[in-house]
Amino acid sequence: MPNISLPTESMAIPPPVPAAPSQPSTSVQKILAPVEHPVSTTCSSNFAQSTKTVLLLTAVVQVFDKKSHPHPYRVLLDSGSQVNFVTEDMANRLGLPKKPANVSITGINALRILARDKVTLKFKSRVSNFQASLECLVTPKVTGTIPSSKININNWDIPAGVVLADPEFHTPNKVDLLIGTELFFDILKPSQLNLADNLPQLRDTHLGWIVSGVIVEPQISNVSVQHASHVSLEDIERKMYKFWQIEEVPDVPTLSTEEMACETHFLSTYQRDESGRFIVSLPFNENSSQLDDCRSLALKRFLMLEKQLMNNPELQAQYVEFVREYEVLGHSREINEADDPPNQQRYYLPHHAVLRPSSSSTKCRVVFDASAKSSSEKLSLNEVLQVGPVVQNDLHFIVLRFRKFKIAFSGDVAKMYRQVLQALQDRRFLRIFWRPHPSQKLRVLELCTVTYGTASAPYLATRCLVQLVEEEGEFFPIASRIVMEETYMDDVLSGADSVEDAIEAQQQLKQLLGRGGFPIHKWCSNSKEFLERIPVEDQEKRVPLEERDVNEAIKVLGLLWNPNADTLYIANHPKQPPPLQQRVTKRVMYSEIAKFFDPLGLVSPVIVLAKLMAQRLWQLKVGWDDPIDEDTAQEWQELQASLSHLHNIAIPRCVTFQGVVAFELHGFSDASTVAYGACIYLRSLFNDGICRTYASDMACWSPSNARSMSSMVSSGGF
Repeated sequence: MPNISLPTESMAIPPPVPAAPSQPSTSVQKILAPVEHPVSTTCSSNFAQSTKTVLLLTAVVQVFDKKSHPHPYRVLLDSGSQVNFVTEDMANRLGLPKKPANVSITGINALRILARDKVTLKFKSRVSNFQASLECLVTPKVTGTIPSSKININNWDIPAGVVLADPEFHTPNKVDLLIGTELFFDILKPSQLNLADNLPQLRDTHLGWIVSGVIVEPQISNVSVQHASHVSLEDIERKMYKFWQIEEVPDVPTLSTEEMACETHFLSTYQRDESGRFIVSLPFNENSSQLDDCRSLALKRFLMLEKQLMNNPELQAQYVEFVREYEVLGHSREINEADDPPNQQRYYLPHHAVLRPSSSSTKCRVVFDASAKSSSEKLSLNEVLQVGPVVQNDLHFIVLRFRKFKIAFSGDVAKMYRQVLQALQDRRFLRIFWRPHPSQKLRVLELCTVTYGTASAPYLATRCLVQLVEEEGEFFPIASRIVMEETYMDDVLSGADSVEDAIEAQQQLKQLLGRGGFPIHKWCSNSKEFLERIPVEDQEKRVPLEERDVNEAIKVLGLLWNPNADTLYIANHPKQPPPLQQRVTKRVMYSEIAKFFDPLGLVSPVIVLAKLMAQRLWQLKVGWDDPIDEDTAQEWQELQASLSHLHNIAIPRCVTFQGVVAFELHGFSDASTVAYGACIYLRSLFNDGICRTYASDMACWSPSNARSMSSMVSSGGF
């Protein structure tokens, strides 16, 4: 069954730049190329036979535009949908005002789209006084053409006086509006008529008589497409269920209307100063009156934070130093609230500390809470910001590519968000309260750069990197490829087949990023010769790992890399088994399982065991804090103990070698009733007959409605 999650309605501030006529840059189009036929909620759920088809419930109604003028549109009545849908084309033609929705819609076969907008429309019946208002999600398509082929109704004996809800129900045509269960049963009337044994029924409704049911006629051409649109609201329980549901390959990304608008806003508002540094504007959506200034809440939370810091002198010192650096570098400035014009909109960010013991530089980071609001009737800053599309490569592919280079290196863009300046007119939405000590005067600071914790920050920062390649990349072809294909947020993970090529790539990266004001540091490599060219202060400080038989390692995109031995390890595993007396609950288990991060599937056969246990608890409907049964608790303790040994597993990073005459890919998959898995081997062949083989794994588990063995095996093969 497809699922939907409905978040709280978003409102916004200054009017966004309309999504025309500018287009995304060439580099963005390569990653986010809109497809001609975006994925819709149409899904196949009926078995198609050459002599049988099923008529769905269609009608033609009068829908009012923004000026209250009626227009005829074809609708589909669907009792299985808890939400209503309207096509983007219909919403635009009617001029209906859109509101942000950001709803993920998943159909059968895990086809997924994101409904960014919703509208409210009013319609009336063509044959009665019935009328109603609907809130609808906006999607590119509601369903496919209905029916799939033209139906011959010449021999149908439709009684005189029957006014059909859809006079052309038998002719293939598009559907612009889907009405779900919200109004479905209000529209129906009790009367119905049977035409014949092999013909569908007529059902009376406030929209006219609808035709539905199975048609069996030998002259009908093969019907290979059947349609269904069945949607439900997804709550937190459903989201957790998806945690152990069947995984799938991500869909090809498609720019939504909001994402296109965000792209247009960026291209029409970004600037670069005399040094080449980017200046960007916040991509607001609409309805500015709903933004909460959050001043009282931000002040209250700061005073609470201040008390906590006073009780922890070490943390206080780090916090004070963090904010001091913000001011010294010009990333924030003090302002006087008395200088604000009357009724000027503004926003105050609560903030708190996040400790990062594994970081080789900043142990304490101040995180700003742009999701805070003092009233449920108001909206936070994040709720009035467009998130923007993802413009970088997928994490899995970046880490996978990292394994092909003989000479590997990594780097980090220093304070990447803070290298991008925020436009002056937007800094009033990035205010914080601050003073180093309660004895000092309370100050108000405005943050002057892209701010961690705001919804648009990842997009704005990474989009600047893409734009830098667009404008300067022709002079640095190697660096341009690395930024576009081998960079994830501020982490660069790349390499070359020789030390000379690696050094050239490093120099190009430094020069290209430098032109945009993005200094890169924390260089690390498996080549000593490469590192000899890097100043010591720009090299990554390696973290001692006493648990392993290695001296030091660094963390790269969720994995641990020991460059000396050029091996990878799994991060985020338990350092030691938990105490036997620990009370095990579903909350404890899910918390531990969520810490596992294995982008390459290197230990997926192990992790799948933990997720199967979680699935079992979900099926038993165990409460979050209820103690689990003794057998499961013991099984969990044993698994935890075994996981503490994951640090002993070292995986060679490089899977390519000199002298290879051929590469072979061998894939295997298998399944049981509870899980399925696949493993792909890269086999390297040499002239002397020797071969070396490395693997990449994937393991998944079956959903609660377990499928057939053949289907499970097929999933593993896919």
